[in-house]
Amino acid sequence: MLPAGDYNIKVFESFTGTNGTFTNVATELISFPAYSYNYDVEPVIQGEPLVGQTLKIATHSWTPEPTEVAIWWFRCKKTTAKYPDLYQVKLADIPMSWGYKFDNNADCAYLNANGTLADAPDLGPVNIRNMSSVKSYAVQGFTSYTITTADLGYYITASIDLGGGRYFWNATTSVVEQKTAPVNQVAPTSSFKKTKKIKTLTVGVQVSATAGTWKWANTTTYQWFSCSKRQKSATSINAKQCKSIKRATKANYKVKKTDKRRFLVAQVTATNELGSSVIYANSLKKIS
Repeated sequence: MLPAGDYNIKVFESFTGTNGTFTNVATELISFPAYSYNYDVEPVIQGEPLVGQTLKIATHSWTPEPTEVAIWWFRCKKTTAKYPDLYQVKLADIPMSWGYKFDNNADCAYLNANGTLADAPDLGPVNIRNMSSVKSYAVQGFTSYTITTADLGYYITASIDLGGGRYFWNATTSVVEQKTAPVNQVAPTSSFKKTKKIKTLTVGVQVSATAGTWKWANTTTYQWFSCSKRQKSATSINAKQCKSIKRATKANYKVKKTDKRRFLVAQVTATNELGSSVIYANSLKKIS
C-alpha cells in the first residue's frame, strides 16, 4: 500500500514491427488518500455463540469518520486475528482474494443473512471491490447475524471494512454450540470444617456443599440425603439405602441425632429453560 500523497504514474507501451521500434509513455497524476483509522470505541460482537442466538456489532466509532462502513460475516474453521491475514480466506486458484468455500486453503466462508454461504462480493485477483457493492451490503442489514445449526462447531467472525477494503478489523466468537439442559463441568463437593474442639464428623457439626461449576445453569438447588451405606456414584444414589432429609435444602446442614452412624450426601440440581440436571457431591464419612 502506497503512503498518502500525489503520484505521477507512468505507463510504457512498446511495439516492435517492420518499421522499427515504437515506445509511447503516458503520465497520469493520481492522488492517493490516507486511510488510517483509529477506533474511539472498539467494536465488539454482542451475543452468545449459540444456535438461534443473534449476534450484533456493538456501537463503534472511528477517527477520522469513514465515508463507508461495511460489516461482513464469516463462518470460520478457527479464530481469526484482530487484523486479518487475507490468506486465511483465500481461494486456491486466486491468491490474495477472500474465499467463499471451505477447502484446504480457505479457513473462512462469507455468510448470507440466512446462514447460507455467499459468493465473495466483487471477487478479483487482487481483492479489488467496488464501493457501491460495499455500501449495498451494509444497507442489507449485515450489522447482525442469527446463528444456524450449520454454524455448529465453527467460529463466527465479523469483519468491519472501512474505506473500500483498505482497512479491516475483526472480531471472532468462541466456537458455536447448541444450548442444552445444564452441563456439569466441575463436580460439587461436600465437607465439614474441623476446629480445635471438633475434629470428627459428629452430631451438631455443620456440613457444607458446593454447587460445582455448570454450563448454562440459571439456578442451582440443594437436597441432603441420609444413607445407610456410603454412596460412590456422582450421578445416582441407591433409593433403598438413602432417604431425603426434610427441609435440608440449603448448602449448609447441621447434623442431627437421627443421622448418627449414617452417611450424608448432597444432591445438586441445576435448571434452565431447557430442563434440569442432577449430580451428587462426594459422600461424607460415617457420622460418629
